[in-house]
Amino acid sequence: MPRSVAVLSFLAAVVAWYVHEPAGYVVPPGVSNAYVRAQMFGDGVLWAVGGPLLGLLLARYFPKRGIAALVLGVLTMTLGFTDSVVSPEVCPVC
Repeated sequence: MPRSVAVLSFLAAVVAWYVHEPAGYVVPPGVSNAYVRAQMFGDGVLWAVGGPLLGLLLARYFPKRGIAALVLGVLTMTLGFTDSVVSPEVCPVC
């Protein structure tokens, strides 16, 4: 159910984008519509679908006790590291 809601909300957002395009202050000049739609897809649909798929892969290929907690820790550390490396507050010239 949540995956279908994510896909439907993405499609509704794309339709709304075409029916009533946002003002210039929402999307800076020079940013293409394809980039905005790809960003919306990545922020919504991929997260909603990717979590259950990751869970299925873990259950299939690593059926060990505690693997979910281990993967959660690794993902948390990885996302924290990449956010600190790429974040403009930490690296103003990146």
